[in-house]
Amino acid sequence: KAAFASGILSNIYEFHRYTRDSAFLYHTLAKSFDGRILKWIEVGEPSAERLRKASHTANEVLVYSFNTKSELWWSRSAAVISTARVHAVQFHWEGLTELATSIQRTLGLSITIVDQSALIATDSKTIEVTWRILNQP
Repeated sequence: KAAFASGILSNIYEFHRYTRDSAFLYHTLAKSFDGRILKWIEVGEPSAERLRKASHTANEVLVYSFNTKSELWWSRSAAVISTARVHAVQFHWEGLTELATSIQRTLGLSITIVDQSALIATDSKTIEVTWRILNQP
């Protein structure tokens, strides 16, 4: 499975240090040095209760949904999520699966992002990964 993130610290090594080498790729907490949770990042379709808790705990909550069931999850959770301080993004499944099949052990990528679309050029082809903003606080 492929996952993408936006809105993280510009220096990825800084972000890695803040997450304290998080063991869970689907749930990452970026903490300040005094222990406050700055960013709560969820990948997948978390429960509305979990997102409500996250919005009360963290300064910023980000959800990256990419499953084929994202539409169903959003229809069930939209009312709760839109009242919480949660930034939710849905990646379209087709582009991600095409990208996942192109991943090789050694791979050169060129990525161009325009609006809600990323053109990802590999050595052999160009893939478009699109997304839509579900909720923006």
